[in-house]
Amino acid sequence: MKNASGELVQVLEMMEAINQLRLAARSRFQKLMRDNDIDLTIEMLEVMKILWRMDGLNQQDIVEKTVRNKASVTSIITNLESRNIISRRQHYGDKRCNLIFLTKEGAAYREKLLPLVQSMYKDVLENIPTADVSAVSAVMQRMQAILSSEIYQETE
Repeated sequence: MKNASGELVQVLEMMEAINQLRLAARSRFQKLMRDNDIDLTIEMLEVMKILWRMDGLNQQDIVEKTVRNKASVTSIITNLESRNIISRRQHYGDKRCNLIFLTKEGAAYREKLLPLVQSMYKDVLENIPTADVSAVSAVMQRMQAILSSEIYQETE
């Protein structure tokens, strides 16, 4: 049992390290945006990133992909719309449903942000071998799959 306890501690320490990494990356990226006069929040970027991958989603799809509540996503979308970064268009088959699209300005942000992302991760890649990054990524993907399948099984 002692060994299992030690393994549990290792997993918990790794989960804490992942959380700290997420917070450090978020903080660094917010600073980079401020330094480059980009007035967006990380939450706005999450929505924009989803739309860069698949433009024209409905709000519920965005809620599911961001794992945020509907009220929070509505607020983010309203804020992005007021900045002319996204637009809402009525679904042609369902007038109750709005589809969310990036505007020209919203799409252009991708070109502004890509160099910031690249510079942020340049330090990481210069100091950690690519093979190590790939190995950690593979382990994290396996853990995510295990945890997701557990959640899925519990909700069936």
